[in-house]
Amino acid sequence: IITEKYSRKLVIESEEKMDFHSHKTMDRILILLKKPQTMSQLLDFALLIHPKKSSEPLYPMSVVLDGGNIEENVIKSENLLTKAMTRTISANKSAYPITKIEMNLHNAVNKAIKEYRISKVIMGLGNAKKLQGKLVSSILEQYISSSNEMVFLVRITQPLNIMNRLIVILPPLITKQNGFIDTFDTVKQIAASINCKILLFAEGETIQDIQELVNKKDNLITFAFRAITSWKTIFSEVDNVITNNDMIIQMLARPGRVAWRMSFEKMLFELRDRFQQNNLLAVYPYVNQEEYDLEAETLTSELLLLKAIPESNFYFANPKMQLPEVFEKIVYESNFKHKIDILNSLNSVLRESPIELTEEMLLIHIHTTEVEDYEIYITINQQAFTVESSDNNPKVVFILLSPQGQPPERHLRILSEIAKLVQIKKFVSAIQSSDNYQNFLQALTMNETKE
Repeated sequence: IITEKYSRKLVIESEEKMDFHSHKTMDRILILLKKPQTMSQLLDFALLIHPKKSSEPLYPMSVVLDGGNIEENVIKSENLLTKAMTRTISANKSAYPITKIEMNLHNAVNKAIKEYRISKVIMGLGNAKKLQGKLVSSILEQYISSSNEMVFLVRITQPLNIMNRLIVILPPLITKQNGFIDTFDTVKQIAASINCKILLFAEGETIQDIQELVNKKDNLITFAFRAITSWKTIFSEVDNVITNNDMIIQMLARPGRVAWRMSFEKMLFELRDRFQQNNLLAVYPYVNQEEYDLEAETLTSELLLLKAIPESNFYFANPKMQLPEVFEKIVYESNFKHKIDILNSLNSVLRESPIELTEEMLLIHIHTTEVEDYEIYITINQQAFTVESSDNNPKVVFILLSPQGQPPERHLRILSEIAKLVQIKKFVSAIQSSDNYQNFLQALTMNETKE
């Protein structure tokens, strides 16, 4: 009895000391250093987001890739970290330098994060062109996709303390993801530290969420909002208001999350190239993996969504068939009362705001009173559809009809499952290689057997 009583007390006390959330918010910041030219800028940003009252050191890290002249590269790495230490100490902060010798950058960063329980990672945003629409490089993309930490890609061209405004760009649905509030608090911390205003670009619903969030907390930061109706105009809208002393901050979702869009990854590089004189920051929100795993456990299969789509909702188009023709086929083979309205809505979204899920997959999404439950159609053209409003020609298009008045949680769940589905390699391979439904099922089964 005594053992049971006091063991419970010890467990409670240890959980309070080592709570998952608390140790993830200890502000242990890892700064990945590569070039002496960008060292000062990355460290200055780390000092900016490091809480003044925190006793945690900064963790500057240099990675030496195994192979070649390791001894010479280790010396260069140590010299770089020595300079980083000197700069950090001059700002009255402590530092814990890390040198890793690894086969690749991905492993080095992951090991350091686990070993030192890192909560935030800062990397430089280089000038390398995007690789097939993906971020920075395949190695960094692997890390970003699999990481849980708050990740910053930073380009500093001017002193941070002369910034007048933060121009913050938020993608649709980003406020619905766990980890958003912590990440947005960091953005506000940046604004408060350098005493600047925030001009936020987002869609109307996202702006409402932010306004409610801001109203709940007493702060002295001045906010202004610009509602986006079409993301095609984002560059011209930013260009109309930006000055040299503005810092652009774009928040991005990881692949497979509900707010992820390939077009927003492309947007980062466009912002980088268009506004070369401005400081630029891309930030990936912190992911609470426990909540994410709990969400995943509710799915009995990673292909659960696919199993809910009937065979009649798959359209394997001939090579010359384009999406407006597919829309007509879907609409006129269904029991919709207002067929023209549905058709006009689908074509309007196709022209104005299709969602690029991947380079070869597109989502056309409308809300309508014509359906009582969510209806998903998948159309495939192995030769690819021509879409003037997209930079890519997709081979697979999801068409989502959402009923009006549904709870937002269910709506987000459907979008999240579609986002996850297009990340599953066996589905992508099977759907793109098939010209009819039976071939698709056979290819899917073969891919599952191989795995």
